Amino acid sequence: MSKQFKTYLLLGLVLVIWGVVIYRFVDAFDPEDPQEAQPFAIAAFKPLHSSQIDTFSIFPLERDPFLGKTYVKKKSSPKKVTPKKKKPENPWPNVIYRGLVSGSSNIFIIDVNGRQFLFSPKDTNAEVTLVKGRPSEVLLQFGKERKIFSITE
Repeated sequence: MSKQFKTYLLLGLVLVIWGVVIYRFVDAFDPEDPQEAQPFAIAAFKPLHSSQIDTFSIFPLERDPFLGKTYVKKKSSPKKVTPKKKKPENPWPNVIYRGLVSGSSNIFIIDVNGRQFLFSPKDTNAEVTLVKGRPSEVLLQFGKERKIFSITE
């Protein structure tokens, strides 16, 4: 067999293979295919009705499935509930620190429940006592509680 004959034989074989591939590709998209021309019948969907209900139950764990240790629940005795003693609530009055009297370093202007008072250290007005004060804040005592109030303009 000559070299030229082998080339023509292989060329023919390649043309036949490519011809078959192209034919199948074109035939797949042919709109007049008798298999695709028939309309599909749409089936009605009917769900199955089951009269039996699937049930399950959960059992308490008696042992750890990974460690193999058994759980031991301690029986707790009923705890005695003692009512908490409520301390008498004496709410703080509405307090606003206004500032210092000009020219004085120890007289403070403080509003207690809407009334304005002049306080010196350790003075008491409307059950509120001035413990100590600075130009920016004062420490007041009402009953046994102490609170710091900052200046408000």
